[in-house]
Amino acid sequence: MARFEWICPLTQEKATRPIYVLKCGHSFSGYILNGYSIVATPFPCPLCRADVGLTRSSLQPESLTHNVALETIIDASKDLKLQLKRKIFELENTQTELAVSQSRYTVAMKRVAELTSSNQDWKRRHQDLSYDVAYNTPALCDWRSLE
Repeated sequence: MARFEWICPLTQEKATRPIYVLKCGHSFSGYILNGYSIVATPFPCPLCRADVGLTRSSLQPESLTHNVALETIIDASKDLKLQLKRKIFELENTQTELAVSQSRYTVAMKRVAELTSSNQDWKRRHQDLSYDVAYNTPALCDWRSLE
């Protein structure tokens, strides 16, 4: 997924709303207005030096044009980041649950193997005893004498 972070060319900080666009097409964070209120008027675009008609009175937020497209892209990018974080969290939880399930499966399979081994042992003992009874072996006589 492409990652979009707009950085104000003047403050070199991540986007802060509002974002204003000048007539030359350059956009700036609204934070920049505080620094330009003390500059002599009129003054050009801080990047390209084009005469964009900036004066002290035009630096009021209500007289500047919002860069709605850039603000929308930034908001959408933040939403995508949030969705991505949620998906990563869900994936990590799913992986944890899978690991727990696998460990439970492993324990269960070990227990099945133990019971199968135990069952085979008892089956072998039963066959030995059946043989002893059928042929009246000395082992059967020894066993009867124990009673």
